[in-house]
Amino acid sequence: MKILIISICLLAAINTSASQDFNPPKAKKVPFSYTMHNYNFTDFYQWLEDKTSPETFDWSKKSHNYTVNFINSNYPDIAGLKDEIRSYLDRDYRSSPIYKSGREFFWARKKGEQQSKLYTVLKGKEILIFDPVAFDKTGKSSPSGPVFTEDASRAAIGLQFQGNEIYTYRIIDTKTGKVLSEPIENLNGFSWTKDEKSAYISIRSKEMIEKQMPVETYLHKIADGNNRKNDVFMGSPKDAKDFFSIWDDRESDLTILSNGDFYSNTLRIRKQGTNGNAKEICSSDKYKYSIGIKHNKLFYYTNDDAPNFKLKVTDISTPEYQNAVDFYPEQQGIILKGFTLTEKYVLLELKKDVLTTLVAYDYNGKFVTELAPPEFGDIASVGYDKHTKSIFVSLATFTNPTKVFKIKEDNLKWEFLYQDNPPINTSDMESKMIFYTSKDGTKVPMFLVYRKDVKLDGSNPTLLYGYGGFNISMSPHFIGSTASF
Repeated sequence: MKILIISICLLAAINTSASQDFNPPKAKKVPFSYTMHNYNFTDFYQWLEDKTSPETFDWSKKSHNYTVNFINSNYPDIAGLKDEIRSYLDRDYRSSPIYKSGREFFWARKKGEQQSKLYTVLKGKEILIFDPVAFDKTGKSSPSGPVFTEDASRAAIGLQFQGNEIYTYRIIDTKTGKVLSEPIENLNGFSWTKDEKSAYISIRSKEMIEKQMPVETYLHKIADGNNRKNDVFMGSPKDAKDFFSIWDDRESDLTILSNGDFYSNTLRIRKQGTNGNAKEICSSDKYKYSIGIKHNKLFYYTNDDAPNFKLKVTDISTPEYQNAVDFYPEQQGIILKGFTLTEKYVLLELKKDVLTTLVAYDYNGKFVTELAPPEFGDIASVGYDKHTKSIFVSLATFTNPTKVFKIKEDNLKWEFLYQDNPPINTSDMESKMIFYTSKDGTKVPMFLVYRKDVKLDGSNPTLLYGYGGFNISMSPHFIGSTASF
């Protein structure tokens, strides 16, 4: 059987049919009324939130067994399919490299292991520096990404148990893996201050989650370990659905504070090492702003009267948004996906028809060049290591694992670095992008992924998938275990 895979950028619909009706066990309806964020709700299935309840366990077990029996009774087993998918999911795996201060780090997992471990490379030798199982023998605690100091000599890494989103952070020596401080518990986030003697820590406990309390952020001295008595309160949102964040800028002497909701925010700045009133530089209840600082220039990335986003710039001595002028104005049909500030260039990620390209400007706003990839693919991420003056770009396609390239800033040439090698052969597959017209006349891009010998005549079984929430569209990404179908 040949399968056609369609990835739609704005919507999804899946139609499943079988030889008999699908009638899984029904969950009882028990009204539960409550008020949250000034709204009144009635939830008929609140009782299922109690994972320890015998009723919840019984309903879950019956639903699982019914589904498995239904599939086994109505769909033939495909020889080798389970083994092929299992071989992709449970295998020796090495992540894309992480580069910081000229050093290489990566996550790796051996076949049969529950969690990935963090390694570094020193003098060509791979060294294990963080193993989650060393701190939780059950293997049920998963790690966060490492938060490095500027010279990458130390890293803070969090562990959360069974996805509870409550992290315990440990600070390690990145050459030996030695734990340098006692664990810091009940955290939601960790950010080094510029002097790296302290960190901004966001507090999140089981009680706070249950009571829907806003996350609070404090300035915490690293030497105090898990002792919080000397912590200094930095801020929190008024409502748990909103956010507050604070960080020290590495390119200036400014601390930046941001608070808002999903759609908009306010930005304030103050001199690092002070805790007084911060100066407001922009604020909106409709638009969002993020900033970057380099060479005494402050850049605003925003959708302020620009649905496709734009980049504005001002001198750091006059940081208010009202003083900023267009660096890259909004373009019709092109979305400014993001920007990266390197020593020489302002790199812009420009998305057109779902595919992203990378272009370079100088700091005077003059176009320099398009960094055309050496092969077809969507630019999925861009990073920069200022110590080696290297740009790192990941290139994604449907039919091949993501490739990582390095671009030296002095010559802007692409150099291949890494690609995963999963046990799935996709050489007989291809993909293409087409457009179809929605009911309101909008041209919607759609990707087709299929075996090269499939005739696109409308008669093929099709796996249809799409997503369109939060302004996130479907971009090319390796289809992985889906290729088995």
